[in-house]
Amino acid sequence: LPKKPGPRGAHKLSEEVVTFLRQALAQEESLSAAELAHRVQERFGRKVHPRSVERALAWHEKKPQARNQRPTAR
Repeated sequence: LPKKPGPRGAHKLSEEVVTFLRQALAQEESLSAAELAHRVQERFGRKVHPRSVERALAWHEKKPQARNQRPTAR
């Protein structure tokens, strides 16, 4: 079967952008997703939806935990 067309992954929210978002949140925890999306547009010239910002931050919070887990031997 042919693969579905379209991009795979968050091409606008790269590691660089997510690092920027995490640093902004560390400095000011009360920032909303809409404000973070606005800052991404100002800094990187990429228009992103606030919900995409929320999902990217949530995914990157989970990712290191999953990477450190090793399969158990049976």
